[in-house]
Amino acid sequence: MEAITTPNVTTNARKPGPPLKSVDISTSLTGLSCLIMSTSPAESESAALPRLSRRTWILVIAGISALIAAVAWYALTAANEPVRWRDVGFSVESATEITVTYEVYLYTDRDAECTVRALNPRFTEVGVATQRVSRADGAEQRLTTTITTTEEATTAQVQYCEAP
Repeated sequence: MEAITTPNVTTNARKPGPPLKSVDISTSLTGLSCLIMSTSPAESESAALPRLSRRTWILVIAGISALIAAVAWYALTAANEPVRWRDVGFSVESATEITVTYEVYLYTDRDAECTVRALNPRFTEVGVATQRVSRADGAEQRLTTTITTTEEATTAQVQYCEAP
C-alpha cells in the first residue's frame, strides 16, 4: 500500500530554484500611467512643478507675501498690548451679587482699569463694574471684583482692560 501525502500549507509547496517561466512585463507596461509614475527621465523632472504662466506665478507669490505681511502685522499688534488679562473664575453670591476672579498682567509703568461684567442665561449684561489696577502692586496681580446685578447672573468675565 502506498502512503498518501498532503502538501504542507505552511511552507512553499514547490521546490526552490528559478521560476518555471520567466516573463518580462516591464516593456509591455511602458506608458501606462496607472502603473508607472513617469515614462521618461526628462518628463519626470519637468512634472515636478505645475505649468503656470509667468503672470500666474507673480500673482501667487504676491498673494502669499500679502498673507505673510497681514499675519505679521496682526501678531505685532497683538503682542504690543500694554495690559493683558485672564479669567480665573466666578462665584454667584446671591440673586443680586456675583464675584469674579481674574489675573491682570501689566506691561507698562502706568496703572490700568478693567471692566468686568455679569451675564444672565440669555447672555444679557445684568451688571458691570470697573476695577482700578495699580502698577505699584506689581506687574502680575490676581484680583477679585464684586458686581451688583439687576437679576441673577450665571457668569461673570472681564470685558476689557486698558492702560489710559
